[in-house]
Amino acid sequence: MFWRTKTVYHQTVILSFCFLCLSLTAFCADWDSVLAGTDDISSIINMLPEKEIDLLEKTLEECTDQKCTIQAQLKLGSLLVALRRPDEAIQVLTQTLELSGDVTSTTFAQLTLGRALVHTREIVESEKHLKLALQSANDNNLYMWAGDAAIALSVINRWQMNLEMALSYREDAYVAYKNADYLKGQARSLHYIATIHALKGNLIKAMQMLQQAVDIARQADEKDELAGCLGDLANLNHLVGNNDIAIKNYEEATRCASSVWRKGLIEINIGSIQLSSKNYEQALEQFLSALDAMRVSEDKHNEAITLQGIGFTLTEMGKTAEGIEYLDLAIELAEKSALPMSESYARHFKGYALLEINQLELAKQELQTAFNMAEEIDYFDLLESCLLGLAKVERKSGNNSEALNLLEKAVTVVSDVRQNNSESSSIASGYFSTTGRTFSEMIDLLWELHNNNPAAGYDIQAFNVAQKAKARSLLDMLTEAEIAVPKPVFLSEVQNSVLQTGELLLEYHLGEESAFVWVVSDSKSEFRKIADDNSIEKTVRQLLPMLSDYNVLGNETAWFNAVGKKLTNMLLGDFISEITSSQRIIISADGILHYLPFEVLPLSPGKRFQDIDYLILNTEVTYTPSISALSLLRKAEPVAPENKSLLVGDPILSDSSALFSGLSPLQNAAAELSSINLSLGSDNEIITQENATKENLLSLTNKSYRFVHFATHGVFNEESPQYSGLILSPDANQNNFLSVSDIFEMNLPCEMVTLSACSSALGDNVSGEGIVGLTRGFIYAGAQSVCSTLWDVSGESTAEFMTDFYKLLANDIDKGTALAKTKREMIASSELAHPFFWGAFVLSGEN
Repeated sequence: MFWRTKTVYHQTVILSFCFLCLSLTAFCADWDSVLAGTDDISSIINMLPEKEIDLLEKTLEECTDQKCTIQAQLKLGSLLVALRRPDEAIQVLTQTLELSGDVTSTTFAQLTLGRALVHTREIVESEKHLKLALQSANDNNLYMWAGDAAIALSVINRWQMNLEMALSYREDAYVAYKNADYLKGQARSLHYIATIHALKGNLIKAMQMLQQAVDIARQADEKDELAGCLGDLANLNHLVGNNDIAIKNYEEATRCASSVWRKGLIEINIGSIQLSSKNYEQALEQFLSALDAMRVSEDKHNEAITLQGIGFTLTEMGKTAEGIEYLDLAIELAEKSALPMSESYARHFKGYALLEINQLELAKQELQTAFNMAEEIDYFDLLESCLLGLAKVERKSGNNSEALNLLEKAVTVVSDVRQNNSESSSIASGYFSTTGRTFSEMIDLLWELHNNNPAAGYDIQAFNVAQKAKARSLLDMLTEAEIAVPKPVFLSEVQNSVLQTGELLLEYHLGEESAFVWVVSDSKSEFRKIADDNSIEKTVRQLLPMLSDYNVLGNETAWFNAVGKKLTNMLLGDFISEITSSQRIIISADGILHYLPFEVLPLSPGKRFQDIDYLILNTEVTYTPSISALSLLRKAEPVAPENKSLLVGDPILSDSSALFSGLSPLQNAAAELSSINLSLGSDNEIITQENATKENLLSLTNKSYRFVHFATHGVFNEESPQYSGLILSPDANQNNFLSVSDIFEMNLPCEMVTLSACSSALGDNVSGEGIVGLTRGFIYAGAQSVCSTLWDVSGESTAEFMTDFYKLLANDIDKGTALAKTKREMIASSELAHPFFWGAFVLSGEN
């Protein structure tokens, strides 16, 4: 049955569908703002139904003077816009402007005509009339209309992704509404200002603006405005993983919304969150309710999306046949309503459902049709997923050669298309990122081919595909950053110019249903399959709580020995002797393995923690976010030695830190920074407390430092890795978040960046991109290496660990050796031998 295997594909499709749904609220709110202004659109429609048009037309016939005609035409034009009959509105309002009216009526006619023209996509003409209305309203102190015109112009610029211009118009609208003492307009403009900040990745600023808008909407008792603001608050909370808060926001928004249509939109969003959380019964209930609302509102586009959601959820619940029936309804509706994107989505989902129940010919037909439609409308992300589905069909049919051709096309051609068409709608929306699953399918197929023909070079091809996957993952994470991403480094170059004598690379790939490792030295390589299921992830999830929480085990080693040895056998298995004979192993992790410190893996058990034979006691262990990153570091010019270091931390947590739930002040951060300063024994730059702001940090990073140390919370966001980052003190704009995108744009040449007191809360779907994003960011900013913590160990033991570590560094011992020596000394200490105290610290990059 279709969703039962719970593969990465299904998880990704669910998240993609959820992103599509969650994007609706802000879009529809923008659309409403073009319609509604000083007049509430819902009240206009309720007070002046269709029959009122006849009365207005009769009034026009009876008008005996120009003033009466203008007033009647303005009322009629406004009503026609509100009723979404723009062509008729344009005709009426154009006639109004041909008459010689006063300034007030002319301004309102320009404003309303501009709104009507937006609906017919005559953007140039719309902007012309709206700008005339804005200028006239400003000149004549018609503040509410000035706000309305500015909001409408901002929406047009938002559609065109002219974000700075859209933001400027929205800020102008807020000023105009304040001058008019119009609370509803103030709430609306702050809401739309927040959406721009969210699009730019400034989530804290967006959250602050939305909260301000919520407060004003409550004060004004404007329920619909409040519903819209709460809806986007929910979107942000979902984005950063606060799903429980998001659902509460949505539920309140539903109670506030006056229209059936808006309530239906919110129910779609609640359903999508429940779906992503695997709460299928609740999701189905929301989608079914939303379906009724969309049918009553005659919104065919969102009805099609809701039908897809119902079909989705039913198949996930194991009701495949019933789910396909709803997908067929979505296809039929989308076809009749000329909604090609919705139709291609529904056909694509149906194709995968048929694939899971082995109706291969029918699956191929649906996927091929969806592929053709996606190609025709330039929806390239969906095109890639269709290619993957078609490859799965061919593979199940025994046509491995054709399956490989399709996967190669998906990996190469489609990736190139996405890069060359970054302005296309599918890429801008980010609805369907397929990072990982196409590559996983290809690696799995190449393993099968390699197993059948070991001398054919499929193992080398598989390694190279894994490198492309990591480069693609980085590219997806930085879609809005203008950063040159290095090309993947393939196996021959790894052996010839990257690895050094005595080093052993372990390159892992956790696929949908299988896991692999490449064991590579400068003289040989081996490709191994290490699991046929997700047992590695399950075992890692068993071990991590034992590491990150001392109280789970205390001084008892039995559970750790059992689970740790099981994981050692899975990950290191048949090549432990090669590992222990190497001077250093370099781990290129994947998925949840990014959160596992390999150093703690036991080679043999012990009754006490200090008696266990950990991997770190046998060899040095370092990490790399990708082999291409390590290659880049080893080709770079050495960083000029500097005595001064930059120490940042002990920030003040502001109210805006509530965006990242569960954070509390770091009790020992000040002591940690002080001890490091003494260990380094030089004139270091230290910024703490209220001075530890993003603004101050960025002003210092163009200087040269040997080490840069952060004693502050780091946040790894698995759902949205681009929103991983560091928490600092709030600056003048209340911004206290240094995001991955900010880090990539920094200039920070140094020997090492240390990230102390990081936090992670692993959900169901773990890509590893949360932590690896921070590491990559600092490496691309100029750091030779990054020492980070995999869990929060802030306390006296951390200060002690860092003191000893930096003392060794101050004596010019290389970083990998210094870290290994510090860990070994802690293991020898009975009080600090538990892996909780030393296992969290890992070194990525150049040793």
